Amino acid sequence: MSSQHAAGPAERVRLLVESDTVDIWEGPTRSLYCEGSGNLCFIDMYGNTVADYAVAANSYHPLRITRLLSTTTTVARVWGLW
Repeated sequence: MSSQHAAGPAERVRLLVESDTVDIWEGPTRSLYCEGSGNLCFIDMYGNTVADYAVAANSYHPLRITRLLSTTTTVARVWGLW
C-alpha cells in the first residue's frame, strides 16, 4: 500500500537522472533532497516548467516534479523522495 499522498515520511529514495525528454517513471516526487548547491530546472506535476530554482547544499524541498531537466540544472546529485 502506497502513501504517496500522506504527510508521513518518504517510503522510497532514488537518485534522479536529468533529462529534457523523459519523465520520472515513478511519477511526481513528494520532495527532493539536493546534495549540492545551485539551480534546478524542472517540470512540476501540473506541467509548468520552472527554471533557475535556487537551492542550498544538503537541503530538502517539498516539490512535486515529474521531470528534472538537464537544461540549466547545475545541482550535483538530486534525490527524489516518494
